[in-house]
Amino acid sequence: MQSKALNSMTLLKFCTDSQKQKFLVPQATGKALAAFGLTEPEAGRDAAAIQSTARRDSGGCYILNGQGKRDTREVSLAKWHATESAFAAADDALQLQGNKGFSDDESPIGRYFRNARAPIIYEGTTQIHKMMQAEHTLGYRALNGPEERVVSNQRR
Repeated sequence: MQSKALNSMTLLKFCTDSQKQKFLVPQATGKALAAFGLTEPEAGRDAAAIQSTARRDSGGCYILNGQGKRDTREVSLAKWHATESAFAAADDALQLQGNKGFSDDESPIGRYFRNARAPIIYEGTTQIHKMMQAEHTLGYRALNGPEERVVSNQRR
């Protein structure tokens, strides 16, 4: 929920009325998802330290300047934790509502449940992230690029 608040509050504070209608209304009604990503290595938990910028090119697309390499291990752990936590919350809500929460098209719980399940599968299932973390911890895999040396001749 915090990521939604960071996104929505920023839009609420800095957008024009037409931008608020375009972006905030779909988020508030559940027709659009919003997120706030804090993934820069130098930013840590300090959003003010973010150095990435976006500029609009001549075709109307946005080009992100990026911020060096990502800490793959940290991103993997974050994805694993966030997706499992979101699914657990959606599952609990569905359990409380029973069949009505899942089958009623008016209930947002079924949508939350489906939306929370999908990220567990794409971009690496939870099982893949668990294996990546275990291999990194045991020294079989470097998750942060070639400067991290791993003994590759060991048997798994």
